[in-house]
Amino acid sequence: LSVLRGGTSTSPVTTVKYSSSDLPKVIPPSFGPSSPPVTSTIIVPDDFTVQGDTTSANVSGLRVTLNLTYPSDPNLTLTLDHYDLNGNLLGSVPLATNVGSGSNQTANFNNTIFDDNATTPIQNGGAPFFATFNPQMPLSAFAVMSAQGTWVLVVQNSGRGSGTINRWSLTFQKPVPTSGLGMSGAD
Repeated sequence: LSVLRGGTSTSPVTTVKYSSSDLPKVIPPSFGPSSPPVTSTIIVPDDFTVQGDTTSANVSGLRVTLNLTYPSDPNLTLTLDHYDLNGNLLGSVPLATNVGSGSNQTANFNNTIFDDNATTPIQNGGAPFFATFNPQMPLSAFAVMSAQGTWVLVVQNSGRGSGTINRWSLTFQKPVPTSGLGMSGAD
């Protein structure tokens, strides 16, 4: 009930991770504004509620980790979409758009973690992005939705360079069912 009212979950959580299995994928050069994006999917078979930006374990309910090779990150737009089992779009969150411009190094996302509780916004980071950053828009937009379904990383390239999506994953804080008696051993 607390989560539905915008609060945080007080139930215990466990960390679960899902990784994409359709990689690597080439990011081709752009041939204008109608160039199709490159997508990679993760199917989450488990039905549990996506936690908000802080769980009872004081960690974000959802984190995205990305490893991507590309010569000029400012040319990329990264978005995370979530679809239910019937293919209906439940939500979409821009992770990064036009980031890394103005720095000497503009290439790559090296084990970049998007986390609502990070202290540095991705827009203030520099390539190669190798730390934990706030996404462009909060991942908590997926809070109280079911994690079950298809999660899609969408990479739109507006530049002439080419690159590769090497790997990406989702890390959730999955609620652990309890009896509510406060005795986790018995629960």
